[in-house]
Amino acid sequence: MILRGLAVLFSVIVVIALSAMPGGAQTAPRTAWGQPDLGGILDFRTITPLDRPTSMGEKVFLSPEETAALEQEVVAREIDLANREARRTKATQSVDQGEDGAPGFYNSLWLDGGTTSTGRMSLVIYPPNGRMPSWTPEAQRLVDARREFLSEHPADSWLDRNTSDRCIVGFNAGRPISPSLRPALA
Repeated sequence: MILRGLAVLFSVIVVIALSAMPGGAQTAPRTAWGQPDLGGILDFRTITPLDRPTSMGEKVFLSPEETAALEQEVVAREIDLANREARRTKATQSVDQGEDGAPGFYNSLWLDGGTTSTGRMSLVIYPPNGRMPSWTPEAQRLVDARREFLSEHPADSWLDRNTSDRCIVGFNAGRPISPSLRPALA
């Protein structure tokens, strides 16, 4: 158990040390035609929320001290969860959160949201309030119609299943927006 905790701590230290490298010391790979190569697997784990909490008002950035304290809090929580004794899962009020703040339906291996912050109050930078805008009435009508159809026809054919159900794409396919489930040891 102690070795596991030390391994987690060492991994966190290495990640923090490598993420602190100055931008000039890093060179981006290039394509054969000289443009930056954006192919491959992108790591977009962050503890920065997608939407700015309404309680934060118009605040856009965290101070360096607030960022460091928030990151340390997350690292301490991960170390605490890694050092816990193994125990059976018990049903709680939410499948998303187990007792004592532990993940509910999956453990931390599967739900790796990262340990670093962007220093911003949200990933959404436009509109200026840092929150995803509401859907237009037309978009809401389309969503409602689709939900109604699926409640009556949940799987009449493969066309009624989404691309994840049909194994065409994985958990994190598409634009990186926020952390989600990940494949084991990926």
